[in-house]
Amino acid sequence: MTKREKSKFKISATGMGRFSSCPRQYKLGKELEPLKLPSHVRHGLRVHAALGGTLPQSEWTDKEAADYFTMKAVEETLEYVADYREQKQYFPIGTDIEGVRVIDFIGHQKDDPVIVDYKFPISPWFSFGMVTPKARGWQAAMYLMMPYADQIPAKTMVWPGRLDFMVYPTNIYVYYADIEKEKEVIQMAKIIKAAEGKGLFPRNEGIVCKYCSFFDACNKTKGWEAKYKEREG
Repeated sequence: MTKREKSKFKISATGMGRFSSCPRQYKLGKELEPLKLPSHVRHGLRVHAALGGTLPQSEWTDKEAADYFTMKAVEETLEYVADYREQKQYFPIGTDIEGVRVIDFIGHQKDDPVIVDYKFPISPWFSFGMVTPKARGWQAAMYLMMPYADQIPAKTMVWPGRLDFMVYPTNIYVYYADIEKEKEVIQMAKIIKAAEGKGLFPRNEGIVCKYCSFFDACNKTKGWEAKYKEREG
């Protein structure tokens, strides 16, 4: 398949992560947008925008500038070169589902083609021996899945088989394309599509509620309507 089909069911890594955490969160995330995001989320989005060239330097705070130059120093020291930034793409997941993603950085490190994703976590990523679970999540596999032919940037001669998570301030976690993980992505996408078709979005109540941006909407707390707007598109 070389071109996207607009009528197909679509899923992003964010949506897949939300469904995996709590199906009701996924449903609300498609319908509503919080008017106020947590400060660390806002900060991460703004530094992403600075790195992508869409936030003018005149609007940076001192902290945003410091984080921007920290990440750029890592890129320079480790010889990452970006050919493209902030690339929105659609890609097939199996035969009847489309993925959608916005890639922070497509380029190369020395002679190796690579995708880079910036992360600004509120706590360090943890590892069990040689395994770092957050570097093997849905996003990792979904960002390396082959896009439609007309979605491959002109300068990209070979689609990267490697994704480097650049985790602030200086950590790099490498993920290589994994066919077994891609199969899991396809399985989960099919589960979500089936849930959409049947309207099945049970709540997974527990510790995940503490970090959920849709807690007020889910529980219809007092004044919850004023905290959201309807999501467009």
